Amino acid sequence: MTLSRILVNGAGGRIGRAVTHEIVESGKRGSGLALVAVNEVRGIDYLLENYPGRDPVHGKYDWRIEKYNDNAICINGKVVRVYAEKDITKLPLKNLGVEIVTECSGFFGDPKEKGKDSLSRPFLNMGAQRVMQCYPAKTADISLIMGANHELYDPSK
Repeated sequence: MTLSRILVNGAGGRIGRAVTHEIVESGKRGSGLALVAVNEVRGIDYLLENYPGRDPVHGKYDWRIEKYNDNAICINGKVVRVYAEKDITKLPLKNLGVEIVTECSGFFGDPKEKGKDSLSRPFLNMGAQRVMQCYPAKTADISLIMGANHELYDPSK
């Protein structure tokens, strides 16, 4: 099975942490998703402090998080590269083989000016095949909600 290599941008927020956890959990079930990196501008120490905690909706996450080195964490024994880049064009998506970026920061969605391209375009220009925005976006190809319309997802589009 080929793995889809994923980077979570904005990994330290509530949504980013939940998405990261779901990717890790789905990987255990053989989903074909592999978390290779996270980007959190507040840095690795922030992640280590906040990831093991309780989420008001999901409760306590069942995962083991440790610092691997100054640039990586270990989640349940798997090494995940950590970046603290505000300038997303500095993320080495091609070198990491990232295919999917989950955009959870809220900063790279809809453009501020009408008629402009989505702010997530740089991820695609840097080699990602897909960008999944984890919030409503007017420029999205489709808005999916698990349990409501997720069956409409068509990867060929």
